[in-house]
Amino acid sequence: MGSTGTTVEKRLGPVPCFHATDCENQDGDFCKFTKPQSAKLAADLAELIADRKLIAIGGSVYRDDWNYAASARMKKSFPDPYYFCFGMAISQAAHVSAESAGGEPVSYVLAHHQEYGVNAAELFKACGEMMATECIGSDSVAKPKCLIQLQAADLFAYENYRELIYQLDNPGMTAPARENMKTIARAIRMESKFANVDNLHVIANEIDELAKKSA
Repeated sequence: MGSTGTTVEKRLGPVPCFHATDCENQDGDFCKFTKPQSAKLAADLAELIADRKLIAIGGSVYRDDWNYAASARMKKSFPDPYYFCFGMAISQAAHVSAESAGGEPVSYVLAHHQEYGVNAAELFKACGEMMATECIGSDSVAKPKCLIQLQAADLFAYENYRELIYQLDNPGMTAPARENMKTIARAIRMESKFANVDNLHVIANEIDELAKKSA
């Protein structure tokens, strides 16, 4: 991230890698932080993300909604809702590229993950074949501590997660945006999608129709 990357590294100081959950709870590399120090670090990093004026893409679904509303075909294609969200993100990135970047191929860097890593790579390949678009480029895997971009994605994902948890705990109420989310949202284009029960039923029908056409 050029000069911004250097700035982020300086702001992290002795912390080798930013992890939002550990920062919030003073755990792991943040065990010597106080609550105010954790909050200040996350707020400063949110400002640095906003300065870059990025496009943030994400996908999310409540696991209970997935278990209830996803069709058998969806669950066979996506054995865990994590993979479904990953597929949504790939689709959105390709759509944004087609709309705003002349269809430039998007290269994806996946965070190294022991539980999901192998299947995520297979899903990436399957999505490319299914979507049949030139917008999906290459994929690679890296450890978050090696890439500031992955650490920034972790903060963005965590803030989204906290917003969704509020909605889950307070049905029918709009979540009061956390300060870090306000900071990020004011400066970047957000293409994050949330799949609820109704969305899942619609997607299930669309997948069934695609399966019939390709049979």
